[in-house]
Amino acid sequence: MTSSPVEGWWTLPNGGTADNVTWPQPAITEATQVCGTVSQVDTYPSQAALDALRADGFLTLVDGHPEDSGVVISWRFVTAPECGIPPVDPPVVVTPPVVTPPAIVLPVVTPPTAAAVITPNLVAAKTAPTVKALASTGTPETTVYWLAGGLALLLLGATVFTIARIREEK
Repeated sequence: MTSSPVEGWWTLPNGGTADNVTWPQPAITEATQVCGTVSQVDTYPSQAALDALRADGFLTLVDGHPEDSGVVISWRFVTAPECGIPPVDPPVVVTPPVVTPPAIVLPVVTPPTAAAVITPNLVAAKTAPTVKALASTGTPETTVYWLAGGLALLLLGATVFTIARIREEK
């Protein structure tokens, strides 16, 4: 049966750091790491090798060398978060609601057709209809046409009258 590598956690006492490793190192687990401390995480070839090193609860120096120097595969240092600093909550993402504007209903307008026939109102009257009466018989567009036509006839009459007076004087 082949053994799998395992990790062993040791805490650096008295404010030890990765640059200033301190001894003896008490055995801990990742879950028991104390806030604000630095831990050394060593990789060993088997659980049996780790258990033998943890038997006394400490990793120590022997003749100036770590006692695990003959079996350790690799090591790294892990710094626990500072004490009293709460974990950072993930940012809250606010999605604005989708607002659909109300539909605008426009009235349907049917344009007049080009083939529309306008029939004059030929009702006999005792008095001549006024311009207002004539204008009220049609649409706004026909009212403008009636007024323009009346003005043209008035100017034509004035011109003919003026020419006739000039000829009489000669």
